[in-house]
Amino acid sequence: MKFKSIIALVVAAMMVPLGGAHAGKEKTKDQQAQEQIRQLQREFREAFGKGPKAAVAFLERILADEAVITENSGEAYSKAEFLQMAKKSDRESLAIEEKDLKLQVHGETVIATGLMVIKGPPREGIRFIHVYVNQRGQWKIVAAQYTAVRRP
Repeated sequence: MKFKSIIALVVAAMMVPLGGAHAGKEKTKDQQAQEQIRQLQREFREAFGKGPKAAVAFLERILADEAVITENSGEAYSKAEFLQMAKKSDRESLAIEEKDLKLQVHGETVIATGLMVIKGPPREGIRFIHVYVNQRGQWKIVAAQYTAVRRP
């Protein structure tokens, strides 16, 4: 009887590393959040690059109702105010590249920082901070800050 118990313990001990190795291949909640935010950042960049109509459609979906957006001038806007301003824009489409994307996951909140660089004239970029919160299973931007930067 004791021999069977010892064998059972040895088999159980051998299975722990196997289970741990298998579990290590699954993505953590933080890794999943990072992947989802990277995808949303790609969609943001693409929509912004296509022009005001595409940007507004994307922003209506991604901005939380209580979002606060701070522009380069220091002015802070509500979601409704920011969308109204964006709808009035008449700019052309732009080729945009995202650089220096960094993500910090804090539970149900992710802070994304980086630089969107406009390819070609004008020689400008936009340094950004997006604060995402997972609201009922959907990532929404609750706060954003944009600062124009001049490229050399």
